[in-house]
Amino acid sequence: MYRDIENIPVLAKEGAIIPMDTNDKTNDCSNPEKLELRVYRGNNTFTLYEDDGETFGYKNGDFSETVIEVREENESLSVKVSGGRNFSFMPENRELVFDFCDIEKYENICVKCNGEEVDYSISEKGEISVSADVESKIEILLEKVVVKTNPDWEKSFINVLSKLDAKNRTKSKIYLPMKVIKDKEKLVKYVRKLSHDALRNQLLEILEDLQ
Repeated sequence: MYRDIENIPVLAKEGAIIPMDTNDKTNDCSNPEKLELRVYRGNNTFTLYEDDGETFGYKNGDFSETVIEVREENESLSVKVSGGRNFSFMPENRELVFDFCDIEKYENICVKCNGEEVDYSISEKGEISVSADVESKIEILLEKVVVKTNPDWEKSFINVLSKLDAKNRTKSKIYLPMKVIKDKEKLVKYVRKLSHDALRNQLLEILEDLQ
């Protein structure tokens, strides 16, 4: 995958669940009081394992396993968090921050804790936060979900060309013929003839996403 020096591509499979510790303390191995869950639509189950990080107590069963499940059905997406155990090395209460990475918007939301609807907050970025003890069962249901899509090829091409180390005249010479080509196969053939390797491969990568 080709990107500029300021960007690193990160790939996540369908249904990926990625737990992120928001604690910025250096070399702190404690289990987080605030846990961000980056969720991608799909169907998957993930188990978050936690122990004290110091002793062999886990051999005697002193560990917590939190099961996180994501399910997608039609226009709905649900996430369930359950199974955590309240040990001394676990936070008594935990704030869970759900970041639905590939969801553009939704019309309805329902957040439950142990089967009852509870208060929650939504950040400016759209992250959903709910707090509860680690043994609680949290359920989030999003309905009438609209998924994120890639920008159209023309906008993506312009973005790539704007970062090309070349004169504007050269960029225009590359771009203008593309505007009149409507057929994807012909566009691919045109791009394949470009001499600049990195530019050519970036544009081909964009075209691969076209339906």
